[in-house]
Amino acid sequence: MSGTRSRKRVAAIFFTQPTTGRPHTETSMKQMWRSFKQALDLDMGAQMAGGAIDPETSVVADDLTPYCLRHTYATDLQSAGVPINVAKDFLEHKSIAMTSHIYTHLSDEAFTNASLKVLSFATESRKKTQKKVVSIH
Repeated sequence: MSGTRSRKRVAAIFFTQPTTGRPHTETSMKQMWRSFKQALDLDMGAQMAGGAIDPETSVVADDLTPYCLRHTYATDLQSAGVPINVAKDFLEHKSIAMTSHIYTHLSDEAFTNASLKVLSFATESRKKTQKKVVSIH
């Protein structure tokens, strides 16, 4: 069984139709995703026109997919300081390498925080060195 077919089967088990309790079909999963994107767009300020989202007011990217949300989730876990081995389990990866190299994207905030840590370390190291020099004299 291919990886994609296996994932679809697992998704069908977890996401059942509310009216029948049966697994979703590929068509019903796509409709559920379209409904989610529409609700998200409306929640973010888009307006309806003629029974559909007015493209002029839409803010949700056309190419938004569940996979994009997975990347965001992994990045948010990292930004929240969740240990990578825990994130690996949350994302159900077999290896930490998969989690670290493919799914985690450093945010601007992560780079800023890392830069501040390096600067703080450098400043503290300089202070310690100056104290040692002063105490020798």
